[in-house]
Parts: sequence; structure tokens; C-alpha cells
Amino acid sequence: MPLSPGNRSRSTVRDVLFLVADQWRGDTLGLLGTPGVHTPNLDTLARDSVTFTNHWCQASPCGPSRASLLTGTSVARHGQWTNDEPADPGLETLAGNAARAGLTPLLVGYTDTPQSDRRLYDPAFEMVRPFLWQLGFPTYRWALARAGFGPLGDEATAIYPPDGEPTIDGLAPSRIPATDSDVAWLTDAAIDAVTNRSEPWLLHVNWLRPHPPLVPPAPYHRLVDPDEVALPVHPVPLEELASSHELYALAARNRTMTEYLQRRCRIESVTDTDERHVRAAYYGLCAEVDHHVGRLIDELRRSGRLDSTLIIFLSDHGDALGDHWLYGRRGPFDGHFRVPCIVRDPRPEADGARGTQVEAFTENIDIMSTILDALGQAIPPEVEGKPLAGFLRGEAPDVWRSHVRYEMDWTDNLRSVDRRALGSDRLRFSAVRTDRHRLVKFNRASPLLFDLVEDPDESVNRAGDPTLAGVLHDLGQLAR
Repeated sequence: MPLSPGNRSRSTVRDVLFLVADQWRGDTLGLLGTPGVHTPNLDTLARDSVTFTNHWCQASPCGPSRASLLTGTSVARHGQWTNDEPADPGLETLAGNAARAGLTPLLVGYTDTPQSDRRLYDPAFEMVRPFLWQLGFPTYRWALARAGFGPLGDEATAIYPPDGEPTIDGLAPSRIPATDSDVAWLTDAAIDAVTNRSEPWLLHVNWLRPHPPLVPPAPYHRLVDPDEVALPVHPVPLEELASSHELYALAARNRTMTEYLQRRCRIESVTDTDERHVRAAYYGLCAEVDHHVGRLIDELRRSGRLDSTLIIFLSDHGDALGDHWLYGRRGPFDGHFRVPCIVRDPRPEADGARGTQVEAFTENIDIMSTILDALGQAIPPEVEGKPLAGFLRGEAPDVWRSHVRYEMDWTDNLRSVDRRALGSDRLRFSAVRTDRHRLVKFNRASPLLFDLVEDPDESVNRAGDPTLAGVLHDLGQLAR
């Protein structure tokens, strides 16, 4: 059933609520049946929306992905390969186009899209409440200090202090209570920003969670029973995997688990119990974000704006969560690049598609086009994404994409000794994913090619298989 009976006679989109969680895997929605996931508010939203279950980001980590999201272009077009380098300043942006459409673009949190003049986000946004990792989250630190919490140390991650040590049945909660968490603090600002605001707005809310460190506040640290979650996919033992390709070798010797397990250890020391604790804590953080999604929707309902607001929930990228012995956002697999996407179009022409799921390949570069199309605005010619309007009306386009492509600069994930060995060069890959195959094409390493039908766990690299030489060639033409 819909979120509320509403006023379906309205046929226009007045406001846009654009919600982005950081490092949220595409399978982490309760409606998809993933064990241990509790997202009741997003599940309710999905019943009044279209859920895109095969949705992909263009890049990782945050900055390059968000540059694609906010310009509708690939990394090859906008040029931001890392969190610290600016994107092409000549590109049209979502915020700028929303402003020209008569909406006030409001930003809560961050975008990791630095400008050439050293500003850390698109100046077309009106900043409501900053939450900037590059500066060590100073505004939130001040809020915590005023609330009596401290000292919290100098490094950015020090605002997530665990209250004690991990126990045999789970990780410790944060010393910061849920009422003062960064998720609550940012949501408070978002609600304040639109309460009683008369003009149309685009509110872009960015939560850092479930991005590590995995230190959920109580009660979210105990919400998920570790025994309830599924273990990661380990196609082969770590030692065998590390010797099979340069990517795994570099990742294995560079991966420490402090952000995930609240203690110092290396990937080769991680146990099944540890892996269950990681997923339980991660899902707990997702549940915390879900609670605050509900708060925002309640505010739209209270203010009478729910049925004139386009609502979008998605993520900038995912997390491997131990699959293929990888943790974090840097890697080439589904867990890294497949993200959730829920779109609620309030207009009556979308009524027939509410509660449906779309399995076609869709991408974060489609979001800017979708928003501008809903606002009746022209889409800038350089935008590579396509509007999702047909899917939102239950009318799948006759012609749609047959694959997705995504890219990553891996260099910053390397140990200093490995970076020195590269010299001035960068280690990058471009990947192509179809229903049947995945190709990962590196600039300074051998390719990875998997047959996802015969080998769904992607345990055997088929790049050297002569029977797949044609597939390798054809996908290689698609990869940049």
C-alpha cells in the first residue's frame, strides 16, 4: 500500500528529496530477503516506488562516484579519479540545473567533489550542515563537544569511539548515543531545512553510514544477531586467491581490519565469527539510517508535501564485506559497485508501477536525467545517463542498455612500497558487466574475465581461455 492516500490529482513534481547513504551494498534491503537486514522504512517506501535491483555506480571511492552522480557522466568524462582531485569545472551539475528550474538546491553533509578553487562541494548548493571528512568533521566535533563528549582525538575517525572492547557475541557500541550520532545530527538539520520552507527545493542528504568504522550506537549494535547473517563468499582459500592475480595479492597484503573489527588484525587472521560480527554491525548501521529515512518521510507527510516530492534513495558505492576475501570499497565485484536505488515518483501516472522491481541495468548516471526530466527541464547534452521515466510509469523502454561499465583508480589503496614501484603511473581498471560475463581490464595488470552463469562465485579467471577469446575481445572494446 502507498505511504499515504495522498492527493493523486497533483501531476507535477515540486520538490526533490535526494538521499544518499555511503558504502551501502545493493543487496542490503529487507525487501530483497538478505539474512539479517532490517530496513522497514525503506521497504515501506519501496512499496510506493520502483526499486531498481540491478543498479550500478560508475566509480569508487566516494568522490569519483559522486561526481558521476551529480553530473550524469562517467569518470572518463568528468576526470575525477580520486577523492581529492577536482572534476571538470565546465560540466553542468544537478544543483545548477535544479536552481535554474526554480528549486533551491540544499546540501546536508558532503559530496567529496572538490572544485578547482579548493572548495569541497558544488557552490550551486546551499550548504545546510557540513560534514567534511577532509577537514576532520569540525562542525560535528563542535556539536559533540557542546553535548559533553570528548576529547575525541585529532583523526577523522576518532568521532566513533567504541564503548569498551568487542565481546564474544558482537562488537561494542559507540560511546556516542544514537540521539547524538552523525546520522541523527544530519537528519535533524535536513528536517529543519525544509520545515515551513515555502519555495520549492532539492534537498540532497548525505549520510556517511554504513561506511566504516563499524561502531553502531546502541541499540543498533545488537539489533542483528550475528548468527542470523550469511558468511561472505570465499571461492578459494586466501593464499590461493592471492597467488592467482596481482589485484588479490596487492589487496591481501594491504588489508588491515581495524575499521571493521575494532581491533588490529590482518585479513588472514579473520575468523567466521569475526565475519559475522562485521555483517551484523554493518546491517545495524543500515538500520539506523533506515530509521532516519522514516523521520524525513514523516516530515513530508506532516507538511503536506509528500505527494509533490520526488524521493530517491541510493548509495555512492558498496562494500565487499569479505566476499573474495576483500573488505571495503576498492575492488571490481558486485558488492563494490552494485548499489540500492529506490525512486518514488509522486505523480498519478506512476501509480501502476508502484511496488514493482526493475531488473534491467540502471546506473547512477541516470539519476540526474531522471530528476531533470521529472522537473520538465532539458537534459544537458554531455549527460550520459538516461531518464528512468519509462520504468517509473511501468513502461519499459524498447531499447535499453545490455551492460554496465565502471572504473576505479586502485593506486591509493596500495602500500607505500607498492606505490613507489609504480612511480608516477596509476593502477586503474575499467570493468564491463553483462548478464553473463564480467571483464576487468587493467592498465598495468593482466585482465580478469568471469563467466557468471557457469561460475557465479567468480572463482576461475577465464581471460586466458581460448574458447572465450571472442568475449574477451568484444568486452575489451567496451572497456575504456
